[in-house]
Amino acid sequence: MGKVFDKVGISMVAALLSFLLFYRLMHSILLGAIAAILSLAILSLLFAMLRPRYPKEVLSKRNFIRYVLLNGSAVLKKAVEASFSESFEMQEVGEQTLLLNGEQRILIYYAYKFGSLSEDDVVKSYRLAEANHATEIYALTNHLDRKALAVSEYIPQKFSVINASTLY
Repeated sequence: MGKVFDKVGISMVAALLSFLLFYRLMHSILLGAIAAILSLAILSLLFAMLRPRYPKEVLSKRNFIRYVLLNGSAVLKKAVEASFSESFEMQEVGEQTLLLNGEQRILIYYAYKFGSLSEDDVVKSYRLAEANHATEIYALTNHLDRKALAVSEYIPQKFSVINASTLY
């Protein structure tokens, strides 16, 4: 809503200034108003043509989160596979992914859901990492609960949260 007020305010000030300029040059209120309207219309058209536009197929951050929430972790799994398949050997562990690179074993825990990452999710990821001898856990989530963060301090694996902004 603030952007709308800013645009209206800037437009009004620009219209007033251009009217005063053209009134001073032409010494006629009617010609000054017409010239001010025409000049502002031309400037706004030029600005609209020169302004960079984002392609329609690029999702906004909010729509990206909604898309992932509606389609489940399969979307994230495809993105992780596309990103890390060249550098890491990948192994599926249930619905999660284990990245292997020599001695390094990283568990990717997909935790996108409508609620936040809970203590239960941290414990599940810990148990899964222990069973697969993973040294690090990366949780892909849209929101983190403080209690879950407190529980993550007690597990021996390095627990990192990749939030929606970073993933986007």
